[in-house]
Order: sequence, then structure tokens, then C-alpha cells
Amino acid sequence: GGGLTHAGASVETPYGTASSRWRTEGGQFELAVTVPPGTAAWVSMPATAVADVTEGGLPLARLPQATRLGAQKGRVAFELVSGSYAFRAPLPVSR
Repeated sequence: GGGLTHAGASVETPYGTASSRWRTEGGQFELAVTVPPGTAAWVSMPATAVADVTEGGLPLARLPQATRLGAQKGRVAFELVSGSYAFRAPLPVSR
């Protein structure tokens, strides 16, 4: 116990507000991201496989706004176009 369980930040860009906030609860990692209009962002989050990540309850692979999906070494990474998103995945088990 005693570890960091949540964090967040936002910044005003010439295109609008970019923000990210995350939390862990009940063995789940939750990530909320806002990407300003006309921009894109790289997202990396702890997860064992792309299939473990959902957005709004739907599998990440079915989200047309997310491209270049990949998983490596306990992290899933992908590119997002503008919008607001809420991702969720089970936390990888530490070995």
C-alpha cells in the first residue's frame, strides 16, 4: 500500500485544452484523455494486451479514432485523434 493511486494534468494549447487523468481502483487502471481539435496524441497505458483495453465499454480495437495499436512489455500504446475518451484495463499482474 501507500503507492500513488491517481494523478492528472491539463494544459492550454493553441488548439484548446489537452488533459489526462488516471486512477487505479479494484485492480483496474482508468485513464481519461482529452485531445484538442485538429491534433493527435500518443497514449501509453499499463495493460498486457490491446484486447484488455476498453473505451466506453467497447474494445479498443473497435475504436476508429485509435490507430497504430501495439502492446509490449506490459504497456499498450496507440495514437488518438481529437476527442474525449475514457479507457479502462485490468492492471497487469506483477511477477
